Amino acid sequence: LAQALTMGSPEPQSCAATALGEPAEVEADGIGGIAEQDTEGAGDAEQRRKEEKRLQKLRRKEEQHEHNHEKAREKRRNQKLRRKEARWNLLGTMDEEERAAFLEREKEEVQKRTDEEQASLQRAFESGAPKVVINCSFSEQMNRKELISLAKQAQLCYTVVRDLRSPVQLHFTSIHDDNPVMPSFQLIGFRKWKVHFHEESVWDCFSTEKLVVLSPDAEEDLEEVHEDCTYVIGGLVDRTVRKLQMLGQAEAHGAGCVRRIPVKKYGPVGMYPVLNINVVVQILAERLRSDDWPGILLNCLPQRRQGGTTRRMRRKELAKERAKQNEALVGEGTLTADGIEQPAADTSSGSSSSELPSSERKK
Repeated sequence: LAQALTMGSPEPQSCAATALGEPAEVEADGIGGIAEQDTEGAGDAEQRRKEEKRLQKLRRKEEQHEHNHEKAREKRRNQKLRRKEARWNLLGTMDEEERAAFLEREKEEVQKRTDEEQASLQRAFESGAPKVVINCSFSEQMNRKELISLAKQAQLCYTVVRDLRSPVQLHFTSIHDDNPVMPSFQLIGFRKWKVHFHEESVWDCFSTEKLVVLSPDAEEDLEEVHEDCTYVIGGLVDRTVRKLQMLGQAEAHGAGCVRRIPVKKYGPVGMYPVLNINVVVQILAERLRSDDWPGILLNCLPQRRQGGTTRRMRRKELAKERAKQNEALVGEGTLTADGIEQPAADTSSGSSSSELPSSERKK
């Protein structure tokens, strides 16, 4: 290096520069790379932490959902047992002849109701109007629980038409062996229903000229229900509420009439706009009978979906009222800050609680 500097050769100077300068640059680059890797590692850790937190929240939500379902099932079982016990108690107050007459009359009423239901279902199956179609082409997007819920809601649609003696003619499309919802449908015995099942999609079975596609993402409200129209409901059950599913499919197949149930227009403030499939069928059946939209919505939607004060909200309000009362009592000195009632002062003896020993004051 000394010889190169002395002789003034450019090549050794470049060697000297390499020997003296580049290690510093390499070292700087190495430090920067390590810092960048640390930043990326911290970002990945933060992302994993957020994802884990989200999964924990979903698990807690699912556990709470299952707990609520179990409570509802237990409540229904208890109600059934109470009705059965009340019936047995009633029969116990009768003699043998009265009991026989009561059971015969009960049997005749059940048979009459069954005959009326079957006759109504047969009329709706053969010549019912309007046609209401459940589009079951979204099954690939749902998990197992959602598929079970879809089958249950389909069964409730059939129950609504039966119990209301409605002239609505039910159709289910995209019902074939490759559809993931088929196992759930088979478990509830769907082949016995007096409804129409189609392997083809709704767009292949019906002309789009008379189709009225119902979607919560539509911009126009449904005002009337006409018997010569065919109303299409998306057979989609999604806990996360994926938007634009039915609307996007309708636009892709050229369906020009897309409407939404007028929940925001006629329902109370805060009413939930995304409805179950069976609720939509019930609303359409009720609209054929009456044009009172506010009354129809209040009658068809459960209390928790009506935007009013739910039991959970009432519990919170009561808790707030109790907290305010406790604060007022603490301010008056009746309660301590821990919610413990203060002993009243003994005025007859002329001594106050502050004059008592500490052990007695605690008592």
